[in-house]
Amino acid sequence: GWIFGWGQGVVFDSYRQIYGPTPAVNASGELAFFAAAVRTDACSNDSLAPYASAVFGPDGSGGTALVAIPQQPAPGAPAGSALIPKDTVALALDDLGDVAFGADLRLGPSLPVVPAIYRWSASGGLQLVARQYGDAPQGQTFAGPNTFHLGAGGHLVFRDVGPGSFPDNF
Repeated sequence: GWIFGWGQGVVFDSYRQIYGPTPAVNASGELAFFAAAVRTDACSNDSLAPYASAVFGPDGSGGTALVAIPQQPAPGAPAGSALIPKDTVALALDDLGDVAFGADLRLGPSLPVVPAIYRWSASGGLQLVARQYGDAPQGQTFAGPNTFHLGAGGHLVFRDVGPGSFPDNF
């Protein structure tokens, strides 16, 4: 079928069981998962056509929503940055229907690709939680946010570990 909210020309394909992490289920039975999104316009010049690993989650009204797809603009990052969901890192779903997932950010054509954590909700959209070189508490910068946990009530904690730094929990 069509992926609503992403537009015509993209269809839902296969659940990424082989390469992606286990889907997340909350107390209401809502589901968040990685799946392949397929562009149906075969003549597209999109470098990711025909397949892309996308994140899906609850839409707030009993359906499924597209949360993130590779190369979309990256909220909370410099202009021109692109989001690349990491289907090799577990995602999380809380009882409010919020989805948290790891991603890489392509900060620009000549800038590095850095790890990040994003959070999405049907009502609030996609928001950056933390990224490498991003602002951290007390005037510091994050070295490399990685493992995270999203509690049932919406509290998100993560670990920041990078070269030459000590692990910190946020």
